[in-house]
Amino acid sequence: MVIDAFRVGLLMTERCSSACRHCWFSSGPDIGREMSLDEALDYIDQVGDIPSVRYISFTGGEPFLLWEMLVRLVRYASERGLHTECVTNSFWASTIGSAEKMLRRLADAGLEVINLSVDDFHQSQIPFERVLNSYRAARNLGLKIVLMCAASRSSRIRIEGVKRMVG
Repeated sequence: MVIDAFRVGLLMTERCSSACRHCWFSSGPDIGREMSLDEALDYIDQVGDIPSVRYISFTGGEPFLLWEMLVRLVRYASERGLHTECVTNSFWASTIGSAEKMLRRLADAGLEVINLSVDDFHQSQIPFERVLNSYRAARNLGLKIVLMCAASRSSRIRIEGVKRMVG
């Protein structure tokens, strides 16, 4: 069988700091399932064996809840020549300074892209200022930033507004 994929998502945990209505994985604070470090390392090795895969995206749930494991996995994947991305709701970014400190550690480990969830679903539980803090910190560090905005017909927050809010 030939696999022709460009990016692989590694769902590190189903646990999340939020319980968003739209979550594909039904993640939340009370969900305890998570990948072991050995499993994750093995998956990264498997991904590295697929020639077409260039990126690995660390996601969840909320991968920042497994902080030390996230740093280690980013480093491991980067050392194996994979481009790395992390998806987050930014719950951890209480200030620009604290966000920059955390993202610097990930960037030093090889993180290239930070994917920030920002929409009505997430902002019903996470203050927008946290997203703004992580956005500004990532920009200060030169990380590529992806703003992921899930929208429905009734959504108040749309990507055009997010772009204005972050400048």
